[in-house]
Amino acid sequence: MQHAADNLADVSHILLVASGKGGTGKSTTVARLAYHFNAMGQQVGIFDADVLGPSIPHLTGAKELTVEDEGTILPAVVTDIKVASCGMIAGLDTQPAILRGPMASRIVMELLEGVCWGNLDVLLVDLPPGSGDIPLSIAQRLSSPTPKACIVTTPQSLAVDEADKAIAMCHTLEIPVVGLVENMSYFQPPDSHEPCYIFGCDRGKALADRYGIPFCGQVPIIPIYDEYTAQGKIWNLPANHPDTRISHEAHERVARKLLRSMENGECEEHGLGSFRLQWHSSNPSK
Repeated sequence: MQHAADNLADVSHILLVASGKGGTGKSTTVARLAYHFNAMGQQVGIFDADVLGPSIPHLTGAKELTVEDEGTILPAVVTDIKVASCGMIAGLDTQPAILRGPMASRIVMELLEGVCWGNLDVLLVDLPPGSGDIPLSIAQRLSSPTPKACIVTTPQSLAVDEADKAIAMCHTLEIPVVGLVENMSYFQPPDSHEPCYIFGCDRGKALADRYGIPFCGQVPIIPIYDEYTAQGKIWNLPANHPDTRISHEAHERVARKLLRSMENGECEEHGLGSFRLQWHSSNPSK
């Protein structure tokens, strides 16, 4: 089997996609970002690091990894996007992963470093919610390329408060935060041009502004996702459906801003270095 460093040697950017809590649509956001990065001509891979609750195989229809005779692990390839997930490991694909933190981290790292990723412009890593062993292990082990982070939140106060902690985790681990995405920001009624802000308005942008993080945009609630994610067809939305247009427009805007931020190092230009002096304060704005 190739050495772990060799398997990631041809990856230009590693983007850790994190949220402070579950239920923000983080995995769906990862899948849609991968789709639009690929449409922009990027070579893209997804690694699903949530061993306890993997969603990427279910969303994308990726079924299994390939293990060659010499032990090389090849990712699944779906619509030209490479996919590997702990949910594609035999025994963990149909049964719950009942694991303590260190064992969960070991499985995740062995798979991430063991897959032969080849040439990639972007490897998206779908982190589990929170700030436990798995994000810590990934941050400590990956050094080349240096991982960057994107935070996904929803507009609710609880989700934004937990996203605040995810930002703190990233800076404690010295991971540059290159963007924040507010998901499920509003609902667009089909018979109205006015968006309905069900869960509140602009809280994600306010959080990004508070810390000087590039705000990559708002993504509305997309009702068609329920049907097509259940079929593993997040990348095969019907072309003539109005939800498809809304999804494409919103995620393409986010993907373009995030890619520009990731490639240009905009996190440094937005003053994130000062975060170290602030994060112990109960009021980050002080």
